[in-house]
Amino acid sequence: MDITRRIRAYFSRKALASGRASFEAGRGHVVKNGAGRIRVRVEDDGGASAVAELAGRGNLLQASCTCPAFDFDYRPCGHIWTAALLADAQGLLVDLPVSCSMRIATGPSPSRIEAIGETGR
Repeated sequence: MDITRRIRAYFSRKALASGRASFEAGRGHVVKNGAGRIRVRVEDDGGASAVAELAGRGNLLQASCTCPAFDFDYRPCGHIWTAALLADAQGLLVDLPVSCSMRIATGPSPSRIEAIGETGR
């Protein structure tokens, strides 16, 4: 399963670069894994940390992060990219659909990004 290949287009270059740097520096740590969900604590250069979560439910991949940038911009952040890289590297979330697209969720919790899997393509 290659989550990163399927959702890469929805991240800014800055988010991709910072997420990759955190992943390669070993600053991302899985703190919870199970039942189609991965929670990753990512430490930034300055020592601050954020928790990113990816959760698969059927044809849906939900992603969220506790960082202020994610809550401010409602865009996929580098912490979520680090979580996706860790999921791929460790073979987690292997039961997700083959095709995914990403959209910003609306409603009472706008700081959640959802990647909706489209089957049959």
